[in-house]
Amino acid sequence: MTTCPGGCTGGTPRPNDWYSQITNPITLALLKQQLRETLAAVEAREKVIHDSMRPTSPAEFQVLETQLEAALEEVRRMSQQHNR
Repeated sequence: MTTCPGGCTGGTPRPNDWYSQITNPITLALLKQQLRETLAAVEAREKVIHDSMRPTSPAEFQVLETQLEAALEEVRRMSQQHNR
């Protein structure tokens, strides 16, 4: 038997629906608030990571531009072959 904050209704909950065993509305509200706060923290961290991956130096911009131009040329070649 599993112990849940706010009380459980018997049996071992499946890994993906442990919350369905919570029967106390206050516990559910607290869990919901914790999830919102955690999601906000995860989204903030995600933004930091994405921002840190952006090019910052002229050399990085040049490499990215060269790679994008090569990819665009490849797409154009593929498009021409497809339209034949």
